[in-house]
Amino acid sequence: MFSVFVEMNQVRSAWCIGLSSSTSHTFAPCDSTQDAKFAIQLIEPAINRIRIETKEMEMSDIMRRIFELELQVYSIGRFVKPKARVLRHLKVKCNKRINRIVMNLLNDINDEFREQTQDLTHFNHILERSQDTFLAIVSADQSREANEMSLVSKVK
Repeated sequence: MFSVFVEMNQVRSAWCIGLSSSTSHTFAPCDSTQDAKFAIQLIEPAINRIRIETKEMEMSDIMRRIFELELQVYSIGRFVKPKARVLRHLKVKCNKRINRIVMNLLNDINDEFREQTQDLTHFNHILERSQDTFLAIVSADQSREANEMSLVSKVK
């Protein structure tokens, strides 16, 4: 039992080093992994709402909202990715020195971080496609307006 406690303290110290790095908390909107999980759950309906509300909002509002959501996704990713990297290094470098129970716990946590990272990547792709679509719509509208102006100027 004492060896498990010592190994847990070694893992905890390595974990804390990874968690307390200055780069991981620079723009993070969350203080814990539960906050990151909750923020990811909140982003999904907001992304789906953008697809539905496009007819009711102006393009500038839609683009602003997409940018805000992209910033949130990026911030959460800056919080989650370093922790997943620390867990991956612990798994690779300390696999034989860490107790099997502790290693199973770390693997579960790493799986959760991997799922969060995949969700963030998926949301980022959705937002990028939405942004491209709305920019194409704006470009088409501007081209149509330019064509109408050229027709009006030719008639005069």
